[in-house]
Amino acid sequence: MRKLWLTVGLTVILISGVLPTAAQDDYTCVNTYTVQSGDNLYRIAQANHVDWGELAALNGIENPRVIFAGDVLCLDGLAEALPAPADGTGGPTPDDQTPPPQPVPAEPIPAEPIPAQPAPQQPVAPPPGFQAAANVSVTSDGLTYSTDNLGYYTVQPHDNLYRVSLAFGVAQDVLVALNGIENPSIIFVGQRLLIPLPTPSGPVPGSYPAISIVPRLAAPGDEVTVIGNNYPPNADVEIFLEKPSLQRQSDALLTVTTDANGNFSAALTIPAQWSDGSAVNTRTVSFSGRMVDDSRYWGMNFFINAAWTP
Repeated sequence: MRKLWLTVGLTVILISGVLPTAAQDDYTCVNTYTVQSGDNLYRIAQANHVDWGELAALNGIENPRVIFAGDVLCLDGLAEALPAPADGTGGPTPDDQTPPPQPVPAEPIPAEPIPAQPAPQQPVAPPPGFQAAANVSVTSDGLTYSTDNLGYYTVQPHDNLYRVSLAFGVAQDVLVALNGIENPSIIFVGQRLLIPLPTPSGPVPGSYPAISIVPRLAAPGDEVTVIGNNYPPNADVEIFLEKPSLQRQSDALLTVTTDANGNFSAALTIPAQWSDGSAVNTRTVSFSGRMVDDSRYWGMNFFINAAWTP
C-alpha cells in the first residue's frame, strides 16, 4: 500500500524533540485518514478544515485529482488533534491486510462558484447568549470579508462556505449548524450568514500535550493567546512559531511554567519573520509548546494566517 504522510503544525505528538517531516521514516502519525472509495482530496480537506493545496503538497501528491482508496493521509498539523486509540485502530493498516488500491474518481477542485440568485431564506436570529463576530473585517485570498454590527456576513460572488469559514476562523460545520444550512455546497449571493466569534480548539483528552490558540484567525503583529494542557505539572515550556513542513522555526518567543495541573496560558505577538529572516506568509502557521528539560513532550496547533495571499 502506498502510504502518504503529512506533517504540519496542528496536532499534538509525543515523540522525540525533533521536527516531524515526511522524510522521517520513524515518525508515527497520530491522526490518520484512510481514503475511501468516492473521496476526493478537496472533500477530505473540507471535512477536516484544512487547505487542500497543503494537503496535496505535503503528502507528495503530484496530481490532486488522483488519489487512491486505501491511501493513508497523515493529518498531524492540519486537523484537530486526537490521541491514538488504545486498540491501535487509528493507525495505518498493514500492507498484507490492505486490498489493492483503487482509483478514486476525480472531481472538480475547488468547488464551483455559488449561484448568483437571491437568498432563499431570512437570516437566522442569534441564539440566547450568542457571541457574534460583529464589525470584523478580514482579508484572505485577496478578498475582504466583513461582518455588520450584528455579526452577519453577506455572501459575495465567488464565495463558498469553506472560504467563508477559513476567513473568519470558524469551522464550516459550525456555520452549517448555526445558520440552518441544508447543503453546505449551496449558498447564495446576498445570503446573510451569522458568524460566531472563533473559539479555541479543545484540549486533547488523555496524556498528549495540547495547544489551543485564540483567535484561530490572525496575522503577524496580532496578539493571540496560546493555551497549553496535559503537560507535566510545574514544567518549563518554550513557545515557538513553527512551520514543520518548511523546516522553519522562530526563536523561542517565551518560556512559561505550567501550573500544578500541567496547564498554562500566555499572550504572544505573532512575529513577522522566521529565525532565518524569511517572512511568515503561509496560509497556516503553528505555535508549539516544547518542554525545556524533556523533549519528548510537546504540542502544536495551527492558526489561519489572515495576511496570507496566494
